[in-house]
Amino acid sequence: MKQMLVADSATRGLLRYCRETEVEAIALSTHGRGGVSRLLMGSVADKLIRGAAVPILVNRRPRTNG
Repeated sequence: MKQMLVADSATRGLLRYCRETEVEAIALSTHGRGGVSRLLMGSVADKLIRGAAVPILVNRRPRTNG
């Protein structure tokens, strides 16, 4: 697997990496945050879905009690 240093936002770095290596799909897991926490932290998954030119599989982590 090719390794590279990404000195950018997570989303821009991942999108650039996908373009440069010609990936065919992206799979990722998300916390599924919403509301204020999403506004404050942003959503890498949401930005990837909107910006990627390849299919994306998103798995939402199950909520845990506690």
